[in-house]
Amino acid sequence: MELALDCVLKTQVKVNGELTVWGAQHDVKTLAPAKARAYEMVSLTSSESVWMLEFLMELEKPSPDIIQSIHAAAKWYEQTKIIGKTWVRGANQLTDDANAPALWSRFYEIGTNKPIFGDRDDSIYYEVGKVSEERRAGYAWFTTSPNNVLKKYQKWKKKIAQFGIAKNPLNFGNNIRTADPSAHVWNDGKMYLYTSHDEECQEDFHMKDWYAFSSKDLVNWKTHGPILSINDLTWADNFAWAPDAAYKNGKYYLIFPAGTGFKDRVNPEKSTKWMGLGIAVSDSPTGPFKDAIGKPLWTTPYANDPSLFVDDDGKAYLYFHGMNADYQVAEMAEDLLSINGELQKMDMGGYEPKMEGPWVFKRKGIYYFTMPENNRTLSYYTSRSPKGPWQYQGVIMDEENGNNHHSIVEHKGHWILFYHRWLDTPGCHKKQRHVAAEYLFFTDDGKIQKVKRTQQGVSDFSRRIKNLN
Repeated sequence: MELALDCVLKTQVKVNGELTVWGAQHDVKTLAPAKARAYEMVSLTSSESVWMLEFLMELEKPSPDIIQSIHAAAKWYEQTKIIGKTWVRGANQLTDDANAPALWSRFYEIGTNKPIFGDRDDSIYYEVGKVSEERRAGYAWFTTSPNNVLKKYQKWKKKIAQFGIAKNPLNFGNNIRTADPSAHVWNDGKMYLYTSHDEECQEDFHMKDWYAFSSKDLVNWKTHGPILSINDLTWADNFAWAPDAAYKNGKYYLIFPAGTGFKDRVNPEKSTKWMGLGIAVSDSPTGPFKDAIGKPLWTTPYANDPSLFVDDDGKAYLYFHGMNADYQVAEMAEDLLSINGELQKMDMGGYEPKMEGPWVFKRKGIYYFTMPENNRTLSYYTSRSPKGPWQYQGVIMDEENGNNHHSIVEHKGHWILFYHRWLDTPGCHKKQRHVAAEYLFFTDDGKIQKVKRTQQGVSDFSRRIKNLN
């Protein structure tokens, strides 16, 4: 079944970055739409695609990619249907009929969605009347079969919405690969995620831009971006890794890591890679953001994975992962464009494992310093001060297949953990990263309860909010 699904998803035709439907046949090697009989040209097909769509909607636990495939195919059918017309086999044109069900051409030209018609001599026409009489009478050039599958699609959508099936990882649309989510709720009440952007099937972390996504219900997301690109920087040309964001002084700030050089994973001693932290500013939470200082906040130590925490009194603190410089904090200047004084080493209570991507938040007077311990297992410390001393408390989420990077935020009475997963992805020979989310709970004394990864995630958020109100 896994191979079959992989083939179905790989053969769905993409035009200008948007998924459509399938061809009547596909090349066995390239999987591109292929010609069948002489009068069945390379095209998108409305009839055979019905079978594919029905097959996908019958799956009990559709993945995010399958859900996206279904939505895209249904959208294509809505865009290409012919209204108020009917056709009788052998006729040289459509006739008006206000009571006729929606109609589709059997074949559509890829790229234009124009109905096309073929003849035995390989001729292709845009009008059915130009096809030979023998072919007009001997072939079903139009079909009404998509009407039934669209009715099934409406029921399927309600099922997905009701039960929250396969909404984790989060579905941002267009098969975009994202990681390192930084979650924030701004004054408009929406949830915003700021993420890095993995290249499709990338061999290494040579990433070029950052994205933002916004949502009211944590299921339906709007894409914004790129909100900033490596091409917008003068001091770096690679490594657009995990960002964070903040709101202060009426402005939105994006703090981001970027760098230069090359990391030699075979011979590390030959690596020239360097990374630093920049600050970009925008009047909008969705950008575009502009590099505000034209340089990194500092050049030594090497730094990435920033976490910018603004306390209740307006003071801002910057935490990060640094080369031989972890568990340090910088106090930010009032305008967030520089740091005050030197980096300060924090007291971690004697336990300082290898770490990446810290995230700091505050709840009921307790500060939480959370991080991927050994780059993979999410764990945390607590303190009564944003600069410590800190006390180690334990694991939030166990390791799964690779590194993790996360954020934790409260939204409408619920605490939510955003993170990424490494999952098998159709079209790629290796696992890729996908942003996911889970509810997070605390004990009465402020301890974080361990979180398990789920397929449902936070897809029932709207229902929970309704019940809460």
